[in-house]
Amino acid sequence: TQFRYLHNLPEDFPSRVEKYFDTQFSRVNDGVIILVGDLDPLDARKTVEQTTGGFLTSRAYSVRPMVQYVMRSGNSSITLNSPNRNTQRADIVISAEMPVTSASYMALKIARIELENRLRATLKNAEISVTETIEYFPSERVFVAVSCREPKNPVMLMVDLKAAVEDALKTDIREDALKADKSALTDELGRRLSGPWGAIEAAGLRYSDGKDFMNGYKGKVSGVKSSDVNAVFRDLVSGSSVDISFR
Repeated sequence: TQFRYLHNLPEDFPSRVEKYFDTQFSRVNDGVIILVGDLDPLDARKTVEQTTGGFLTSRAYSVRPMVQYVMRSGNSSITLNSPNRNTQRADIVISAEMPVTSASYMALKIARIELENRLRATLKNAEISVTETIEYFPSERVFVAVSCREPKNPVMLMVDLKAAVEDALKTDIREDALKADKSALTDELGRRLSGPWGAIEAAGLRYSDGKDFMNGYKGKVSGVKSSDVNAVFRDLVSGSSVDISFR
């Protein structure tokens, strides 16, 4: 983009930035700016202050509301009309409270890789994808989403998927599988951190959420034990879930 160069920025850029932040973040009293690239820290800071006019803060801030509810285990089922009638789809989202440390973070990612491998081996004709996300407020909670696509009756597709997920989560990981999954995760994180978005994500986790997962990630992955992965499996089994069928 042409705006990557300072001399291409319009003259009203600082005032527009100030107006935007005043509008969007008027009650915020803290924040993190992440810059990625071959930058000199002092020069980068000076450039940010020059182009944005600085960031003024006040004592007023927005207090996070007190959360009155407690998440419970259980299951809900939803059926939706699919926009594509030629492809049937079934999704399962599982959630569980889990303290998120570097060890449990890496164990969660290995559990996701292992779960996806097991489902692909069981549901050989289906297109499978598994993703994981983490929520830090109001409590640390993990989410694992399983998506399955296969041209078959959506009711039977969900029945098969639920059975496969349940069996997969109730089976302990083998040491040979753990070794292979660690290698896959190390490669995955290496590719992720080689690009700007991976570096931005890692910096955001460290300086905004207080989670330093990526510094020395190879050692952290190597330190995951089978009992750590099995503990994630047990947490997910006892957590809550939502089944979504597309017909």
